[in-house]
Amino acid sequence: MKINENLKERVAQLEQILAGKESMTEAKTSMAMKFQEEYDHVTKDYQRILDLYNKMVVQLRESRNRISELEAEFR
Repeated sequence: MKINENLKERVAQLEQILAGKESMTEAKTSMAMKFQEEYDHVTKDYQRILDLYNKMVVQLRESRNRISELEAEFR
């Protein structure tokens, strides 16, 4: 009977270890998903800012050209 009890204890220990590893795997998966969501959010923000910057560069260039045209007319 002693062998049977030791075997049961060992099985219980292994089940606890397995449960701990499964819990850790779930936590890592959850963390990876959160990181991916945050990365996607940052990437979208970056793209939005880059698009805005490019529009502002175009507007600035057009404004400079218009100022040059007006200065030429004024002379």
